[in-house]
Amino acid sequence: MGKLYDNWEKHAEAERYYLEVIDGRPDHTSAYIYLGAMFAKLGRLTEAEELHRRATACSEGEIAEAYLNLALVQRARGDYVGALMNLRKAVELDPEYSDAKDALTDIQTVLFEFPQVKP
Repeated sequence: MGKLYDNWEKHAEAERYYLEVIDGRPDHTSAYIYLGAMFAKLGRLTEAEELHRRATACSEGEIAEAYLNLALVQRARGDYVGALMNLRKAVELDPEYSDAKDALTDIQTVLFEFPQVKP
């Protein structure tokens, strides 16, 4: 229901449903990830980061996806080192996770290989 309301841009209702799922299954990543993604889309990056961080501590669900989403929010907030560390963790957990591998390659390029521009 949360995703449905999110798609309808009824974010308060979506948040309520996601929080109900979190209350019922606090150790599963899904609702944290979906609510965090919705908050990120709405520009609520601090809250999104906290939700994705909580998802990384779960024992059930897509843990690698939680690390990817945490890293993407960190990157958006300018925390490139944090993003790098969490992308590495996502790829460590799932070496075939192409979205995480692509994001890791991008941030490594920016941090370590991007040509210096002279003024």
